Amino acid sequence: MYRLMFSDLDETLLVNHHVPKMNQEAILKAREQGLKFVPCTGRAFNMIPDILKEIGTYDKAGEYSLCFNGGLIVENKDNKVLHFKGLDFKQAKEIFENARNLDVCVLVFTLDCCYIFHADEDEIQRKIAQKAKFKVIEDYDIDFLKNEKIAKILYEKRDMDYLKQLAKKLDELFDRGDRYYFIVTFLSILVLANDKEVEIIQEGLFDDIYVEGKE
Repeated sequence: MYRLMFSDLDETLLVNHHVPKMNQEAILKAREQGLKFVPCTGRAFNMIPDILKEIGTYDKAGEYSLCFNGGLIVENKDNKVLHFKGLDFKQAKEIFENARNLDVCVLVFTLDCCYIFHADEDEIQRKIAQKAKFKVIEDYDIDFLKNEKIAKILYEKRDMDYLKQLAKKLDELFDRGDRYYFIVTFLSILVLANDKEVEIIQEGLFDDIYVEGKE
């Protein structure tokens, strides 16, 4: 029997940004049998409280969430941060400045807020639907975030061919020794550092763990 299940949220567990009743009931039954259900998402932790309420793990001790594509691990009780590893400001500014003249919407995520540059109306509406805390910034400058914890930077454009070509250029541009990671999704390129992969330490066999979702 599985003891731990990880699931992606958007385009996997959620429908219209909510957990369908059928999924809620299935998760509840599994949890009643001792399964730990851990949502894994690119979202910030402050974007998922309603989802945690729907699956029954909101503000619960011993229940966990993986956010920012693995860069943040939180125990749901009292929003206790167990692990955070994002971009230092030098890395963030390099990635940010690279997009200055690109035809992309740029989203800079700190622990508490998403800052949107070269704002795209579709992405603004998406953030509203996700109940994200965000600000649209007109001036293309992130120096005001120098003392903030930056989790990730996202380049967004609804053109997959453009994004795939851009991903190739980014891979050549940035030093792989710095361990940047580029993930192409149906909407966006996510530019991360350090924690694309999260080390999971647990006793027992790996077949105790089930992962549902897609990169």
